[in-house]
Amino acid sequence: MKRVWVLAVLAMLAFPMAGKAAEDATIVIKVLAINPSAETEMEVPIKTYLPAEVRPEHVLNTEEFELEFDESRGAFFVQKKVKLQPKESQVLRVVIRDVWRIPDEELNKLEKRTAAALAALEDPAFRKAATPLEGNIRQDLALIRIKSSAAGRSPKERIDDFRDSSAVLESLRTKVKNLEDFVSESNLSYTQTPRSANPAWTPLLILGVIAFLGILSVVCFWTAGRLK
Repeated sequence: MKRVWVLAVLAMLAFPMAGKAAEDATIVIKVLAINPSAETEMEVPIKTYLPAEVRPEHVLNTEEFELEFDESRGAFFVQKKVKLQPKESQVLRVVIRDVWRIPDEELNKLEKRTAAALAALEDPAFRKAATPLEGNIRQDLALIRIKSSAAGRSPKERIDDFRDSSAVLESLRTKVKNLEDFVSESNLSYTQTPRSANPAWTPLLILGVIAFLGILSVVCFWTAGRLK
């Protein structure tokens, strides 16, 4: 039996036309089948797996092929049988909604939560102690936005950037939650401390908080560095 060449290629990333929403952007996967025989017609089974993030609702032209799920690989795939004449080739195009984007709304929400938490800090000393974590949060936000807006990236690079940014985003959510918890606990300590008493343990508590945030920032920076 003669061999048939089947190639799957991530094709061009089609950005939305001006005035359209970013959700209209698509990625096209091209599957190329080639009959290398110079004499024999062949019925060729075409099959290619889709990126892990793709769900059935993201595929926009399912009428052109069968869409199935492989439980062993945890991924969807498309398949179709085509008849190819000798030396003939045919391209199957799978049009997928561009789901490799982190919504600006989520980043803006995390940014607002960070600003609100810092604004709620009542003790200036605790506000200063939170500065390293604030800087780390803003660094992560900037990193995700840069990767999301990078121009001239291939579809594979766009998908890789999305996966890297998703890992950073998960860490970012934790950092913002830690900041909010720190603000809540700091304000509780501040309101329960008599202003005139100025107890000796307050500076020690502040130093302890600074040390904790410093260690947390180093760990977060190291983790982000490994993701790049």
